[in-house]
Amino acid sequence: MRGFFTYLVNHNILLNNCALGLQSPKIDKALPKILDYNHIELLVKPRSQTTLELRDIAIIEVIYSCGLRVSELVGLNTNSIDLTEGFVEVIGKGSKMRHTPLGKAAQKAITSYLQKSGVTQDALFLNNKGQRIGVRAIELMIKKRAIEVGIKVSVHPHMLRHAAATHFLQSSHNLRAVQDFLGHKSIKSTQVYTHLDFLELSKVYDKCHPRAKKSI
Repeated sequence: MRGFFTYLVNHNILLNNCALGLQSPKIDKALPKILDYNHIELLVKPRSQTTLELRDIAIIEVIYSCGLRVSELVGLNTNSIDLTEGFVEVIGKGSKMRHTPLGKAAQKAITSYLQKSGVTQDALFLNNKGQRIGVRAIELMIKKRAIEVGIKVSVHPHMLRHAAATHFLQSSHNLRAVQDFLGHKSIKSTQVYTHLDFLELSKVYDKCHPRAKKSI
């Protein structure tokens, strides 16, 4: 509307632009889709002991355990992982380095993968050609695996990151810790997870509180 009235003024159809004071509508930011914990368990349930199967499980465990972006995951080297101390050295956006804890399940998955694969080069996760795995290959692997285990929504790697952040916040209620965990520069980027946490609280309230629903 502002542009239209500006056009009318510029073409001498109107003397003044009466739409200059109009404010643009605020569009709600879409909440990220997340996976339930039982979905995570389905994704990491081993179906064989092949190198590729152990690699895929380790990839999913690390993304979920550390809340990594898939671009951060593919950049991991063997020396990025400290299995003794239980942490990962991550190169995030803007080449900013952070250290994030590595859970016991992820440590176990990486150990099994490394023992089976015998990886000796820099890259931690390799494709079937022995080269550093790419982002697209991980996206396709996770999507295919989700379909195979019966998950009804379209799953992509970032949903694992969202799930990790949401589950972490639900347990800790510490937004600053989640910000550091995800490597967010601004707390505003992390605050979206407070909305997800509130939605989960609302579900539990509706289900459990005796006065949640009005009697008819």
